[in-house]
Amino acid sequence: MQHRYMLRISVLCLLALLYAGLVQKYRAYDVDNPWVLSYSYNACHNGGELDVFAGLPYPSGMEGVHLFGKVPAAIQCAVFNRTGWTAGSVVFLNISFGLVSLLFWWSFLRRMGYRENWIAAFILMLGMTEPMVAMVEKARYEFFTFFLLSLGLWLGIQGLELAAVLVAALAVEAHPIAVVVPIVIVVFLAMRTKDWKRLALKAGVSAGIAAAFYLYLHPQALQEMAGHSGKAFNSYVFGGIWNAYFIQRHRHVPELIFLVIGALLYWAQRAKIKDRTGMWLALTAGGLLFFQPHLNPAYAVYAMPFFLWVALQAYDLSRKWIWIPVLVFSGILLQYAYLYKINRHEGFGPQEFAAVGQRITESERTLGIQDAQLNLCGDYSLWFAHPQNYSTCSITIQRARLAQGNLFLCFDAPLEANGLSAPEYFSCSAANAIVPLREMSSISLRGHLLHIETRR
Repeated sequence: MQHRYMLRISVLCLLALLYAGLVQKYRAYDVDNPWVLSYSYNACHNGGELDVFAGLPYPSGMEGVHLFGKVPAAIQCAVFNRTGWTAGSVVFLNISFGLVSLLFWWSFLRRMGYRENWIAAFILMLGMTEPMVAMVEKARYEFFTFFLLSLGLWLGIQGLELAAVLVAALAVEAHPIAVVVPIVIVVFLAMRTKDWKRLALKAGVSAGIAAAFYLYLHPQALQEMAGHSGKAFNSYVFGGIWNAYFIQRHRHVPELIFLVIGALLYWAQRAKIKDRTGMWLALTAGGLLFFQPHLNPAYAVYAMPFFLWVALQAYDLSRKWIWIPVLVFSGILLQYAYLYKINRHEGFGPQEFAAVGQRITESERTLGIQDAQLNLCGDYSLWFAHPQNYSTCSITIQRARLAQGNLFLCFDAPLEANGLSAPEYFSCSAANAIVPLREMSSISLRGHLLHIETRR
């Protein structure tokens, strides 16, 4: 018993150290980190539900918390109003939710009958995959939906079917793609029950409660989303999330090889495999993400645990192939090391945000305006320096906000390269062509010159 708990503590502590060491230094697909956090900030500070930061309406964006996300936003508000709206607070909250989620997975798999050492390998590998690392490093709402997926599985294995489906259904309020969560939970429960009618009744009751709760939080949502029906699929790319994760980001090809070989070994050893739960859940989650039109690799976190589950079952039965997961996950560490190397000087920390915040305060004094009167247009990466009234003032989407801007923060070029840069960063030269600007001051941030400008 003592060995079991020491193993769990050791694995989770190793992952916590990994996550802490990568804060603001790995930043995989980091562009929407402050973007989503701004939804929560504006909801609980300014009483606004719409996306002020980038202004992308549904279905291109979530449109703030107007249509989704009020529950995770409330959690973030409750915590960050006390700890501060800082990158450190975000990561602390996400790591906490991530480790608790992995602990639920550990208990779930133990109840499923898997060996403690096998589970330890599974948790360690899952915690090292990029979807998990990105989830705990970013302020997106996956920290909450993945937690509900893990909790739902744990409740389901305890025989608490109604509670399992209810918490899973709650995930959809956080984000539309989280519909994967209740579907996976219902499939899991359906595989373990003989009374399908009773399960259908519980699922129906849970769906009704979740729907009523959603409409209470978003009374006009269904009517507004109906006007966008079908538009989201106009940009569908074959393969959905998996195209974005494995094809558009070549660094994940070793993981793809590892999973494909694992699937082939699983098929070859299928007669020896008694528990096929992981396979059916992998097909369910993987299939749903295959048809997802919004190509955000962050969503891979909903299926990666099930893919890994199937692969490790297969490699466990084919010990001569065990070198493949060892090689692949060694490659993942090298991948982290590479991105760490090119990003380690790019992620801004408390000192940089404080320095920019001080320049903003000085600029307000010079302009003779109060903080509430400030309309700040700036680069994605500097939101933490001044969350209030901050916008990217996108030239293609937010020209009205650009016209209202009275202070502008911009770099000469995007900060991130190698496919990690924002699709449209705030450029002073582009903004100056529309709103004539003059420079008030400048400051060097980790080798990048930041210009603080205002209207002429």
